[in-house]
Amino acid sequence: MALQNVQRIQIELDGSAPFEYVVAKAGEKESRIVEVTLLENKKEFTIPAGTTAKIKYYKPDGKFVLNNATINGNAITVTYTEQMLAVSGTGRGEIVLYNGTAVLRSATYYTKITPTVYKENGLISDNEFLDMAESIIAMNQQTDKAINATKSAEQAAADANTATAAANSAAKAGNAAAAAGNSAAKAANDAAEAANNAANSVAQTKKDATAAAEAANSAAKAANEATTAANSAAKAGNAAAAAGNSAAKAANDAAAAANEAKANTVTATQNAQTATSEANTKAAAANNAAVAANKAAAACENMAKGINSMTDSTTGITYTIGINGGMVYLESV
Repeated sequence: MALQNVQRIQIELDGSAPFEYVVAKAGEKESRIVEVTLLENKKEFTIPAGTTAKIKYYKPDGKFVLNNATINGNAITVTYTEQMLAVSGTGRGEIVLYNGTAVLRSATYYTKITPTVYKENGLISDNEFLDMAESIIAMNQQTDKAINATKSAEQAAADANTATAAANSAAKAGNAAAAAGNSAAKAANDAAEAANNAANSVAQTKKDATAAAEAANSAAKAANEATTAANSAAKAGNAAAAAGNSAAKAANDAAAAANEAKANTVTATQNAQTATSEANTKAAAANNAAVAANKAAAACENMAKGINSMTDSTTGITYTIGINGGMVYLESV
């Protein structure tokens, strides 16, 4: 059980001071409690929610006190401090209520402080502002919080600056990587363009090779036709037939060479040109064979007519025609 003496009084908000005094003795400390009920028109005053209370008190020696009071329902509790009871005499007090910007004061009540037999601790009476002290403490706490918050903000700013620097470095590296990527993309595009050009060149080469092969085939066809004509002309003699077969073989070889040039796309142009040259050469050979075959045919025809000599229109040499062992031969006169 706490060492306390509780006195209950009623104080009007709109009337005179109460008749009874609060009684205390000088030198007491934290033991005198006054429970105040406020009256309005002789009825208990209802204290609104959110209201705070303070005791404004003048000591007998003229020093003043401003301390906090507590509110429980409609009762206001005031605890007398050592300073409030530092000197004997009559003290005057009032209850002050605060709610937002509103301030409400009670009527003045009186405290009779009787002297002690003798003073024990030599306490000097002075002004007391526990409310202000508490406010200063709270303000100091808020100041400490503000200082800590400032330090935290400064650290956060430093961290943000560090992060910003890192982000800028990353952005710089990203830009460099993007530039390298663009260069690589350009190189790839250039390579693709070169590949397309090469492909177009190969296509053109294949086209040229195909044209050359077609020309060679045409030559081979002409040679084959010449061979056919030679074979027809050489029906009269085995020698003319053999010459025609040789011409046909030469023409077929030219056609094979031309087809080989068509299949080889890497060196298509060179092979096609070679095939064309060979085809032309062999076509010439075929033509020569055809001429020989024609001459042989003419010889055979002359022999058939009983003519056993003939003159070469190119050289002017006259040859005699004979047959030996089933072979036709020419002998210059």
